Amino acid sequence: MNPKAILLETIPQEGLFVQLSVSSGRLSEELKGRGVSSFCADGDMEASANVTRSGPDVFVIGSFRARLKTACVRCLDEFSMEVGEEVHLDLSTEPLDFEGTPGEFELSAAELEVERLKGDELDLEDIFIEQLVLALPANPLCRPECLGLCQECGKKLVKESCDCGQKPADPRFSALAGLKLKKQS
Repeated sequence: MNPKAILLETIPQEGLFVQLSVSSGRLSEELKGRGVSSFCADGDMEASANVTRSGPDVFVIGSFRARLKTACVRCLDEFSMEVGEEVHLDLSTEPLDFEGTPGEFELSAAELEVERLKGDELDLEDIFIEQLVLALPANPLCRPECLGLCQECGKKLVKESCDCGQKPADPRFSALAGLKLKKQS
């Protein structure tokens, strides 16, 4: 049992407000352990949630913020970024209708929204780390207008310009210079 986990039976009828902090060391370790080696923590992750229970269902509504370090996919410079999201989770301690059913079948939108909660405790720290991983950008940019690297010489176009783009075009393509394309609508 995780000492920071909440026993489901201890959640009062009116709900429970929880604030937690995940240390930068633990966060970096968890990111690496989940196969996200391109990001590392640049501070603690702060999270808060209101946890309510209705029969076998547990509802988590909250948010998190974390500062992470990564490399820009365009210029390769390391930079720090903030990642944060609102979280609305529906968890259930009961087996979902389709569990244990052989064969293929279609899930409803409601069934896709519910996650199975195994055991009698709720590990919010693990849940928020999972939500952080899901919120990470696929292509992090140091800033939206980053010009990246020159494809010819590799210079960082943000810091210096290069002459690579001003080379004359291949003379074999000169016949295409006057070509006009029709716009398709």
